Amino acid sequence: MNVLCLSRYSLQAANTRYRVGQYVDKLRCQCPDVSIDYVPAYSDAHLFELYRNGRPTLWVGATMLGAMLKRFIDLTLRDFDRYDAIIATADLIPWLPFVMESRAYRSKPGVVIDLDDARWTTYSRMPVLRHKYSRVLASARHVIAGNHQIARHALQYNTHVTVIP
Repeated sequence: MNVLCLSRYSLQAANTRYRVGQYVDKLRCQCPDVSIDYVPAYSDAHLFELYRNGRPTLWVGATMLGAMLKRFIDLTLRDFDRYDAIIATADLIPWLPFVMESRAYRSKPGVVIDLDDARWTTYSRMPVLRHKYSRVLASARHVIAGNHQIARHALQYNTHVTVIP
């Protein structure tokens, strides 16, 4: 089984370790020959700089732009058909419109979204991104919600929702 994991950060980030790590162990028990490709959007250097300063700096902003461009190119060129599953922690390309990442959602395996935060509120005041999460949730093959409040929101757009705290 081949799994593609598209996260914002690598396994160095607590959120990725907790949310993705819990699936990896269970997947390996069920399917010992599972192969998982981790593709974080942001580098570890970006993450460490963000934690070190506690707020975005010019360098962090520049690396975010580079990471978004790199992720868009990767999603455009990647052969999704070689994967049995795609798991994403939140949106695939942060801060860019849904159309930029929509190809992955139309792929054969589809995308399973793991959402542990009300991320849609981040974009709610931005006209270009206001409806991004409704499109993400509606297009996902399945939504894994971190709590019942997120699940209630996701159920407005997708009937395939599971709560895993």
